[in-house]
Amino acid sequence: MQRSTNQSFERFKRYLLESQSSDCTDSGIRKLWNKWSATYDEDTAAANYKVPDCLATILNDLNSEGNHYLDIGCGTGLIGKSLKATVKSDFVLDGCDVSEDMLKAAEQKDIYRNLISCGVDDMPFPENSYDIAVSGGVFGKHTRASYPNADSVPHAIRVVKPGGYFVFSLSATTLVLDGDRYYSRFDELPVSVLSVTEHPYHELVSTMKCIVLQKSLDA
Repeated sequence: MQRSTNQSFERFKRYLLESQSSDCTDSGIRKLWNKWSATYDEDTAAANYKVPDCLATILNDLNSEGNHYLDIGCGTGLIGKSLKATVKSDFVLDGCDVSEDMLKAAEQKDIYRNLISCGVDDMPFPENSYDIAVSGGVFGKHTRASYPNADSVPHAIRVVKPGGYFVFSLSATTLVLDGDRYYSRFDELPVSVLSVTEHPYHELVSTMKCIVLQKSLDA
């Protein structure tokens, strides 16, 4: 058991470092996620990955009257799994991701209503479609190729209903290095920053920030 856990953790480190390479192209990152999909759940468990449970708790505490959720960059569906275990009210959950193999793994969890293959910047959903959009471990620094960054936040806000929420995570380091970019975007958008809280992240990066944005009612 220990050997298996060690192997999973080593895979987590290897894939994570590869995904953060500055020369990783769009097609390269898609291939990497497809390759990782088979062991992603066990690898993140070995790394004590806290994002899904943390975001699910935050969503539950919002006590939103709306129940239509979108999981942006849903991967294998770990956030959906945590939402099902944590959120007390009924909800309908859609998901999207660039990796079709990750989406196949998410489909096996039988939690998502619809699963769509797309990136953050080309989501096909109409404006004002969701009461809550959530995204864990997806957004990053502008220097990371093929990762959504501050410039992608407007695309997430677009699909949220007026009065709805966008809840997402960033590594604490990202917010230090790219915080000005993110807050500039927030200032340009019809949103209020309800909270920025610090939480445990995983074994390689100790802390993350979870950000809750609320879209203006008159947006």
